[in-house]
Amino acid sequence: MHCAISMAAAEETRESSNPAARPLVVLPGGYRALPVRVQQDEHIRYLYVKQHHVRDVDASCTPSKALLVVGIPPYCSQDNLRFLFGKFGVVESVTLHEEANMPSTTDAPSKYFNIGPDQGFKVAVVSFKLLQGAKAALSYPVEEALDLSSNEVPLITGVTKWANEYKDKIIVPEEMQAEIDDYMEKYDKMEEEKARQQKELAVPDEEGWVTVTRKGRLRGIPRTTVAIRRLLQRERKQRAQRELLNFYTWQRRESKRDHIIQLRRKFEEDKQKIALMKAQRKFRPF
Repeated sequence: MHCAISMAAAEETRESSNPAARPLVVLPGGYRALPVRVQQDEHIRYLYVKQHHVRDVDASCTPSKALLVVGIPPYCSQDNLRFLFGKFGVVESVTLHEEANMPSTTDAPSKYFNIGPDQGFKVAVVSFKLLQGAKAALSYPVEEALDLSSNEVPLITGVTKWANEYKDKIIVPEEMQAEIDDYMEKYDKMEEEKARQQKELAVPDEEGWVTVTRKGRLRGIPRTTVAIRRLLQRERKQRAQRELLNFYTWQRRESKRDHIIQLRRKFEEDKQKIALMKAQRKFRPF
């Protein structure tokens, strides 16, 4: 997808020199190119934006006030994105995510838990206070680049960036305890809701029936011919792996018996072949 977007962006850059070029170009995946540059830098880079819809919510409902932004360089921070998109409207929140681990919700990431190393370019969810802000960002023309930083909001790189990352890794006990308490409170509520639902299932209905659910670590398998055949094959394979061949006396005895039976069967087949060749006068032993 990134290759197709980059090719489309290059074509878009060539067309931007033409005054009659279209101001808006829809890229693969519904993205639109947003030209940006570092302050006082002549080189133009592109971020790719589109409306962001949570997977659990029907995308055909009210247009979202959040934008999904991809192609964000590693040196770009939340403050830089807030400064950039603040030119279109009031920004409520900005959340950065690793591109390979994009969550389905816009919950704020944890400061102390589930933190992985930076893998390069990132994605972000930018939420505006009003829908007009998202529309303004999506309709911005590609001819004019926007500054990604300013004197008040600089790009933090190099040793300064490393020093800030080191400071962020220092644990503040009060903040960590507050985050743990918040997580446990949500967990307790979820467990209480599960217990309440189980209790409701155990109550007989109007006709006296009680809903029974199967509990266990393994989920139920579909009762289809293919699934049952696959399960039987897996059981035979596991049973064969567990068995030790020719370990017990009865195993060695049965193995010898089977070998003798095979030799006798082969001998009888050879006798029949020789008799048939004699009858056809094709048997020449010498």
